[in-house]
Order: sequence, then structure tokens, then C-alpha cells
Amino acid sequence: MISDKMMQLLKCEGIVAIVTMGGDGPHVVNTWNSYIDVTLDGYLLLPVGG
Repeated sequence: MISDKMMQLLKCEGIVAIVTMGGDGPHVVNTWNSYIDVTLDGYLLLPVGG
């Protein structure tokens, strides 16, 4: 479940840092809040590029 505070933050325009951890260490990318979708069952859908 996504908290009300998190939903408020996602509605504001800003930058979101996305961090994953792999065998070579962390990998960090960013996107804008407006590109993130929240599904009815509480999942965050984040864009990715190749």
C-alpha cells in the first residue's frame, strides 16, 4: 500500500532516483514524478529505456 504522503509527493513535479544493486555494485538513474504511474492495486510503474 502506498501512503497518502507518498501519493502527495508523486503528484508534485520533481526528480525520482531509482537505484538497483547488481554484481558490480549500485546503478542509479532518475526520472520525473510525472512519468510514474500508480496502479489500483498499489504498484508503481516506472519507465525504463534501452
